[in-house]
Amino acid sequence: MNKQFDKWNDLKKDIHTNNSLIKFQQRHIVFMKIGTNVGYEQDGKGDDFLRPILVYKKFNNQLFLGIPLTSRIKDDKFHFEFEYKKGKRSFAILSQMRLFDIKRAKYYDGKISNDYFEKLQDKLLKLIVTPPKKGGECTKAICEDILSEKHNNVKLNKTDKIYIAGHRGLVGSAIVKNLESKGYTNLVYKTHKELDLLDTNVVKAFFEEEKPEFVILAAAKVGGIVANNTYRADFIYENLQIQNNIIHQSYLNGVQKLLFLGSTCIYPKNAPQPMKENSLLTSELEYTNEPYAIAKIAGIKMCESYNLQYGTNFISVMPTNLYGPNDNFDLETSHVLPALLRKMHEAKLSNTPKVEIWGSGRPRREFLYSEDMADACVFIMKNINFKDIVNQNSSKSDEIRNTHINIGTGVDISIKELALTIKKIVGYEGELYFNDTKPDGTMVKLTDPSKLSALGWKHTVELEDGIKRAYEWYLENNN
Repeated sequence: MNKQFDKWNDLKKDIHTNNSLIKFQQRHIVFMKIGTNVGYEQDGKGDDFLRPILVYKKFNNQLFLGIPLTSRIKDDKFHFEFEYKKGKRSFAILSQMRLFDIKRAKYYDGKISNDYFEKLQDKLLKLIVTPPKKGGECTKAICEDILSEKHNNVKLNKTDKIYIAGHRGLVGSAIVKNLESKGYTNLVYKTHKELDLLDTNVVKAFFEEEKPEFVILAAAKVGGIVANNTYRADFIYENLQIQNNIIHQSYLNGVQKLLFLGSTCIYPKNAPQPMKENSLLTSELEYTNEPYAIAKIAGIKMCESYNLQYGTNFISVMPTNLYGPNDNFDLETSHVLPALLRKMHEAKLSNTPKVEIWGSGRPRREFLYSEDMADACVFIMKNINFKDIVNQNSSKSDEIRNTHINIGTGVDISIKELALTIKKIVGYEGELYFNDTKPDGTMVKLTDPSKLSALGWKHTVELEDGIKRAYEWYLENNN
């Protein structure tokens, strides 16, 4: 079966699904992980031949980047003519390699269109190549120039296919609404019944059929202190499974950009305030939501690691406490703000004289209106690539870490002040009772959103106005 490719991501997806190693009797060729290469092909007519491919060529105990410009079969040996650049000098090497077992060797059954190959060849022949640090791996020194033109200059167009995982929730529904309001017309989303994100095979089939170009991963198992502390196993298992399935299939299927949404609970319990991105993994987490936080940290590191190893363009964002339309108002599993809205509304209707609030009321929290969060996410999908974040984080160290982005307001409020604000908006006239025998959780949680501000985005909805909007939505949809 012959395939014709003229798009980078189609080519990359096919290579990654066919593994990355061709073994020879004495030497081997290892594909670059970022998918700028193709392998050999059997034409099915009895003559085996090699199409032009981009490979690492072992020569004089060093690895260089090369393009086989010609190939032919003679007896049972393949002839490769490699040309590569090092400094200002161009070299050509003639090498002979014998296949260990042509029938069992993994091969790439396809070809690049002539126009696309010429563009690729022209770019690579102009590339100054340095030996990689590790044999057979695409290191930063080699990959940066290749990635800068394509993967790191991705633009989101109005007709691009965008898959939103978790489109019914607080986060996903706000993102869908924002995209639709901006004129994006090719949105894909599925209900849990239509697509079980915990099922690896089902997710694989979905990606292979739909082939989304952009992915927003807003699906997650979420809840407040009670839910997190009660269903610890469910929270870590389900969140790991969902994000592993979607992130890995996005990589295999050549997704141009993925946005992974986490939570600021990833930061240590006693992180310096306000919390900067570099506070991640500096000390222990808050115990009550540790399983959920660990799952989200794994998602951040998965995106970061795939970017560094495979040249993907996966970005992680950490929104602060969210509230707004389509929030969870269940008193057992909801977060503090929607829970207080519902409690006080029902107490108002039933003339209940007192409303109990867990904790002392002293902890301080930051809240972001969900539609502001959605606007930040769409801004990042449109304007920010992984390379922009790496450049912003640039330092003398070769280590690339903490590439996630906080989304927040940079302003906090005590739970007591929050409760009094909600009481006023709802019109509840009874008493508030703070039960300090119940856990407070972390005393202060405030994000530092300066990284996102430097990239060009800032929130617009202030807390009191946002609570009024959230309450109006609750009245319209829960009565």
